[in-house]
Amino acid sequence: MTQTDPAALIASDPYERIAAAVRTALPGEAGDLLLARIVEELAAVDEENDGDAYAGLHLELERQVATDPVTGLPNRVRFMDDLTRAIAASTRFDEPLSLIVLDLVGEATDEQAAGEMLLRLVRITDVVARVAPGRFAIILPRTGTVGCALVQARVADPGGHVFTLASTTYAGEPTDAATLLARAEDALDGPTS
Repeated sequence: MTQTDPAALIASDPYERIAAAVRTALPGEAGDLLLARIVEELAAVDEENDGDAYAGLHLELERQVATDPVTGLPNRVRFMDDLTRAIAASTRFDEPLSLIVLDLVGEATDEQAAGEMLLRLVRITDVVARVAPGRFAIILPRTGTVGCALVQARVADPGGHVFTLASTTYAGEPTDAATLLARAEDALDGPTS
Protein backbone atom coordinates (compact mmCIF):
# COMPACT_ATOMS: atom_id res chain seq x y z
CA MET A 1 0.00 0.00 0.00
CA THR A 2 1.45 3.37 -1.00
CA GLN A 3 1.21 6.39 1.19
CA THR A 4 -0.44 9.50 -0.31
CA ASP A 5 1.04 12.93 0.20
CA PRO A 6 -1.51 15.08 2.14
CA ALA A 7 -0.54 18.14 0.07
CA ALA A 8 -1.39 16.22 -3.13
CA LEU A 9 -4.82 15.32 -1.70
CA ILE A 10 -5.53 18.96 -0.91
CA ALA A 11 -4.37 20.03 -4.37
CA SER A 12 -6.69 17.47 -6.01
CA ASP A 13 -9.77 18.25 -3.88
CA PRO A 14 -11.55 21.34 -5.28
CA TYR A 15 -13.24 22.05 -1.95
CA GLU A 16 -9.93 22.09 -0.12
CA ARG A 17 -8.48 24.42 -2.80
CA ILE A 18 -11.45 26.77 -2.32
CA ALA A 19 -11.05 26.65 1.46
CA ALA A 20 -7.30 27.34 1.18
CA ALA A 21 -7.95 30.25 -1.20
CA VAL A 22 -10.57 31.72 1.15
CA ARG A 23 -8.21 31.43 4.13
CA THR A 24 -5.46 33.14 2.13
CA ALA A 25 -7.65 35.92 0.74
CA LEU A 26 -9.64 36.52 3.92
CA PRO A 27 -7.71 35.46 7.00
CA GLY A 28 -9.49 35.50 10.31
CA GLU A 29 -13.19 35.84 11.09
CA ALA A 30 -14.25 37.13 7.65
CA GLY A 31 -12.79 34.02 6.00
CA ASP A 32 -14.39 31.75 8.59
CA LEU A 33 -17.79 33.36 7.94
CA LEU A 34 -17.44 32.94 4.19
CA LEU A 35 -16.38 29.30 4.59
CA ALA A 36 -19.39 28.66 6.83
CA ARG A 37 -21.67 30.16 4.18
CA ILE A 38 -20.03 28.01 1.50
CA VAL A 39 -20.58 24.85 3.56
CA GLU A 40 -24.25 25.78 4.16
CA GLU A 41 -24.82 26.42 0.45
CA LEU A 42 -23.13 23.19 -0.58
CA ALA A 43 -25.14 21.19 1.97
CA ALA A 44 -28.36 22.68 0.56
CA VAL A 45 -27.62 21.52 -2.98
CA ASP A 46 -28.09 17.91 -4.00
CA GLU A 47 -25.57 17.37 -6.80
CA GLU A 48 -27.33 14.35 -8.31
CA ASN A 49 -30.84 15.81 -8.33
CA ASP A 50 -30.01 19.38 -9.30
CA GLY A 51 -26.83 19.43 -11.41
CA ASP A 52 -27.56 22.86 -12.93
CA ALA A 53 -27.92 24.50 -9.52
CA TYR A 54 -24.76 22.76 -8.35
CA ALA A 55 -22.79 23.94 -11.40
CA GLY A 56 -24.08 27.51 -10.93
CA LEU A 57 -23.18 27.44 -7.24
CA HIS A 58 -19.72 26.11 -8.05
CA LEU A 59 -19.09 28.97 -10.51
CA GLU A 60 -20.40 31.56 -8.03
CA LEU A 61 -18.17 30.20 -5.25
CA GLU A 62 -15.12 30.32 -7.52
CA ARG A 63 -15.97 33.93 -8.41
CA GLN A 64 -16.35 34.88 -4.74
CA VAL A 65 -13.05 33.26 -3.79
CA ALA A 66 -11.21 35.20 -6.53
CA THR A 67 -12.88 38.58 -5.93
CA ASP A 68 -11.93 41.26 -3.44
CA PRO A 69 -15.04 41.99 -1.30
CA VAL A 70 -14.26 45.71 -0.93
CA THR A 71 -13.68 46.67 -4.57
CA GLY A 72 -15.06 43.83 -6.67
CA LEU A 73 -11.66 43.62 -8.39
CA PRO A 74 -9.62 40.42 -8.52
CA ASN A 75 -7.97 39.68 -5.16
CA ARG A 76 -4.35 38.70 -4.53
CA VAL A 77 -5.02 34.98 -5.11
CA ARG A 78 -6.59 35.61 -8.53
CA PHE A 79 -3.97 38.26 -9.32
CA MET A 80 -1.13 35.79 -8.74
CA ASP A 81 -2.80 33.32 -11.13
CA ASP A 82 -3.24 36.08 -13.73
CA LEU A 83 0.38 37.20 -13.31
CA THR A 84 1.63 33.63 -13.69
CA ARG A 85 -0.30 33.30 -16.97
CA ALA A 86 0.95 36.71 -18.16
CA ILE A 87 4.58 35.71 -17.48
CA ALA A 88 4.06 32.45 -19.38
CA ALA A 89 2.54 34.30 -22.37
CA SER A 90 5.30 36.91 -22.29
CA THR A 91 7.94 34.18 -22.32
CA ARG A 92 6.25 32.17 -25.04
CA PHE A 93 5.74 35.09 -27.41
CA ASP A 94 8.95 36.92 -26.44
CA GLU A 95 7.09 40.10 -25.47
CA PRO A 96 7.70 42.49 -22.58
CA LEU A 97 5.45 42.55 -19.54
CA SER A 98 5.23 45.35 -16.99
CA LEU A 99 3.80 45.41 -13.50
CA ILE A 100 2.79 48.50 -11.52
CA VAL A 101 2.12 48.42 -7.77
CA LEU A 102 0.24 51.37 -6.25
CA ASP A 103 -0.44 52.40 -2.66
CA LEU A 104 -3.27 54.79 -1.91
CA VAL A 105 -2.18 57.90 -0.05
CA GLY A 106 -4.51 58.87 2.79
CA GLU A 107 -6.40 56.65 5.19
CA ALA A 108 -9.89 57.97 4.39
CA THR A 109 -9.60 57.17 0.68
CA ASP A 110 -12.44 55.20 -0.89
CA GLU A 111 -10.77 52.06 -2.24
CA GLN A 112 -13.77 51.03 -4.32
CA ALA A 113 -13.83 54.39 -6.13
CA ALA A 114 -10.05 54.26 -6.57
CA GLY A 115 -10.30 50.78 -8.11
CA GLU A 116 -13.04 51.91 -10.49
CA MET A 117 -10.94 54.91 -11.51
CA LEU A 118 -7.94 52.67 -12.24
CA LEU A 119 -10.08 50.44 -14.43
CA ARG A 120 -11.07 53.45 -16.54
CA LEU A 121 -7.42 54.45 -17.06
CA VAL A 122 -6.03 51.18 -18.42
CA ARG A 123 -6.57 49.03 -21.50
CA ILE A 124 -9.09 46.21 -21.51
CA THR A 125 -6.22 43.71 -21.73
CA ASP A 126 -4.60 45.04 -18.53
CA VAL A 127 -5.44 43.47 -15.17
CA VAL A 128 -6.18 45.67 -12.15
CA ALA A 129 -6.38 43.98 -8.74
CA ARG A 130 -6.49 44.89 -5.06
CA VAL A 131 -3.62 42.86 -3.61
CA ALA A 132 -3.77 44.20 -0.03
CA PRO A 133 -5.63 46.89 1.91
CA GLY A 134 -4.79 50.18 0.21
CA ARG A 135 -2.58 48.45 -2.37
CA PHE A 136 -3.42 47.81 -6.01
CA ALA A 137 -1.45 46.20 -8.83
CA ILE A 138 -1.75 46.42 -12.60
CA ILE A 139 -0.45 43.82 -15.07
CA LEU A 140 0.45 45.42 -18.40
CA PRO A 141 0.87 42.70 -21.04
CA ARG A 142 2.96 43.49 -24.13
CA THR A 143 4.21 46.67 -22.46
CA GLY A 144 7.85 47.68 -22.04
CA THR A 145 9.40 50.38 -19.88
CA VAL A 146 8.27 53.32 -22.05
CA GLY A 147 4.64 52.15 -22.18
CA CYS A 148 4.74 51.43 -18.46
CA ALA A 149 6.01 54.97 -17.74
CA LEU A 150 3.09 56.38 -19.75
CA VAL A 151 0.57 54.35 -17.75
CA GLN A 152 2.28 55.36 -14.49
CA ALA A 153 1.91 59.04 -15.41
CA ARG A 154 -1.78 58.48 -16.15
CA VAL A 155 -2.59 56.63 -12.90
CA ALA A 156 -0.38 58.54 -10.41
CA ASP A 157 -3.02 61.15 -9.51
CA PRO A 158 -6.36 60.28 -11.14
CA GLY A 159 -9.25 62.46 -10.08
CA GLY A 160 -8.62 62.97 -6.40
CA HIS A 161 -7.03 59.58 -5.67
CA VAL A 162 -3.32 59.97 -5.02
CA PHE A 163 -1.04 56.96 -5.29
CA THR A 164 2.58 56.23 -4.62
CA LEU A 165 3.74 53.74 -7.18
CA ALA A 166 6.57 51.61 -8.46
CA SER A 167 6.98 49.29 -11.39
CA THR A 168 9.07 46.54 -12.85
CA THR A 169 9.34 45.18 -16.37
CA TYR A 170 9.83 41.53 -17.23
CA ALA A 171 11.85 40.97 -20.39
CA GLY A 172 12.43 37.23 -20.54
CA GLU A 173 14.71 36.58 -17.57
CA PRO A 174 13.57 33.52 -15.59
CA THR A 175 11.15 34.54 -12.83
CA ASP A 176 7.84 33.64 -11.25
CA ALA A 177 4.82 35.70 -10.18
CA ALA A 178 5.83 35.98 -6.53
CA THR A 179 9.34 37.19 -7.43
CA LEU A 180 8.09 39.75 -9.95
CA LEU A 181 5.49 41.13 -7.53
CA ALA A 182 8.06 41.23 -4.71
CA ARG A 183 10.44 43.19 -6.96
CA ALA A 184 7.79 45.85 -7.61
CA GLU A 185 6.68 45.94 -3.95
CA ASP A 186 10.29 46.29 -2.79
CA ALA A 187 10.75 49.24 -5.14
CA LEU A 188 7.54 50.77 -3.75
CA ASP A 189 8.46 50.25 -0.12
CA GLY A 190 11.99 51.59 -0.68
CA PRO A 191 15.28 50.25 0.58
CA THR A 192 15.26 48.80 4.06
CA SER A 193 17.90 49.76 6.58
